[in-house]
Amino acid sequence: MFLTFGDNLKNHAQACFAILSFLSKNEGIVDKIYMFTDRPDFYEFFGDRVQCIKITKETLTEWEGEHQFFWRVKIKAVEHLVNLDPNSHILYLDSDTFKYKSISKLKDLLDNNQGIMHKKEGALSDLTTKTEKMMLKQMKNKTFAGITIDGKSEMWNAGTIGVPKGKNREIVEKSLSLCDEMCAAGVTRRLIEQFSFSVATKEICGLTPAEEQIGHYWGNKSEWNEMISGFFTNVALSNLDLNATIEKFKEINLIEIPIIKQRKNTQVRLERLLSKAFKYRNFEKIEA
Repeated sequence: MFLTFGDNLKNHAQACFAILSFLSKNEGIVDKIYMFTDRPDFYEFFGDRVQCIKITKETLTEWEGEHQFFWRVKIKAVEHLVNLDPNSHILYLDSDTFKYKSISKLKDLLDNNQGIMHKKEGALSDLTTKTEKMMLKQMKNKTFAGITIDGKSEMWNAGTIGVPKGKNREIVEKSLSLCDEMCAAGVTRRLIEQFSFSVATKEICGLTPAEEQIGHYWGNKSEWNEMISGFFTNVALSNLDLNATIEKFKEINLIEIPIIKQRKNTQVRLERLLSKAFKYRNFEKIEA
């Protein structure tokens, strides 16, 4: 399942690219692909290969919950699919992901009631970002949804979330409870939904990483977006149908572009300062 909404076309193009990565190497493992979106028209190209579930602005607001935490909608979308299809494993993916190897191992893990997330980022006490340090300070030795948080509590990347059918409802309910109680306690919000899934799934059925099967280019979106834009421009100009597009996708070398490119913070700050200091001065438009 995917969740993509809003007016940023890059996000929708990423989601279409991710869907193609599954359609191009059909292993007979994925029964259905669901797209939760406010723009189902963007996905009509896939026909009955993708089942769109339209979500409205009102639904998103409701899913944000009492504390109006935006990314709570990810947990609610998974919950919605659990209610819709309770007897299936669910593999949630962010739009900036793609399948590049067989997911048969992930299917085996789910069959054995094991949970999946993209990768283990580390125990809270070992993580060094400002957000995670603050979260540990705010939650250390406190109990949320019946689980006591300490330095050993793990943060996993939520670009991929796999919940087995035998545990899916329990995981979602625990994740929501954790998320809501952390919001109520004033915990720094930026990674709460990710941490909630991490803690709930680890507690209920354990976690295994999916990074050997699923690529996640959150750390190099600019290059991937450029490649994806060029790919779909080629598809449109060549007037390719879905089957031809799938064949075209198979020509892409998915391991050629790095998924993460780190830059020094000093470089980022300098670029921002330069962009503010040297602005465009002359603009010329066509007269009406």
